[in-house]
Amino acid sequence: MSASTAPNVIQATINYYALQGYYHHIVTLCEKVMKLGRDPVVVFWHSFGHAMQGNLSEALRGFNSIKQRKEMELAVYVGLLYTNRQTSSADEQEINELSTMIEIGADDASDGTKLQAALFYLFTANYIEARQMMENVDNQFFDKYSSSLSVRGWINLKDNDVTSEDPMPFFEDALKNTPFQGRRDLDVSSLLQLIDLL
Repeated sequence: MSASTAPNVIQATINYYALQGYYHHIVTLCEKVMKLGRDPVVVFWHSFGHAMQGNLSEALRGFNSIKQRKEMELAVYVGLLYTNRQTSSADEQEINELSTMIEIGADDASDGTKLQAALFYLFTANYIEARQMMENVDNQFFDKYSSSLSVRGWINLKDNDVTSEDPMPFFEDALKNTPFQGRRDLDVSSLLQLIDLL
């Protein structure tokens, strides 16, 4: 696997595009990566990109194609709920069922799917939900995509709530404590380089 297709590089690129509102770029990147295989996390973000561009039927199709994947189930329910709420013919019963599934599923979900769900909430400016999703995620958790420390840092950076914590300690800890195959957390490394330029 080349460095440009490493999961943490892909996730960092998606995160950057999402924070900038470059949803078409997310779709394009994910389509290129999906030619190499259908990683459910990449399919999830491909669907997110479609949802944010208003391609709701494509987004729903993508989310539904991976909703049986246990490692993505909670995040997919979050994506489906968001997308269903955007449709002109929103099905209130389905929205209520998805809300219930998220509420119930959050207790038993893996830290990885909680992290992806929190990122989804972050990128849709639902900071309270993002923060709540991260409540029970171990601060030291990381997978091949991202780390809980960097996600917590991004939530605190983007949320203008006066109760938000300073994001810098989260980013600094992520750089020190997250071993991505010998590389630093790319989200955090990129952010700190930008801050140094300001």
